[in-house]
Amino acid sequence: MFSLIDLSIKVGLLVIAMTLRGDLGKMCGLLLIVYCLALLLPMLGVTVRRLQDTNHSGWWVIATMIPLVGVVVG
Repeated sequence: MFSLIDLSIKVGLLVIAMTLRGDLGKMCGLLLIVYCLALLLPMLGVTVRRLQDTNHSGWWVIATMIPLVGVVVG
């Protein structure tokens, strides 16, 4: 549910930012960036929790962030 609500908010903000012109569109785009940065750590926490629910280590999140290792492992 967390990912579904997060995605719907991001899509909504993106659609609003793309349809509005001028300063209001830029403000909405900035709001989208701030929202994404604010949810970076909670999203990592949810991802680690889901990995642990499937009996995998949370360290796999970090492994997928390494450029070449992430492609091979992921």
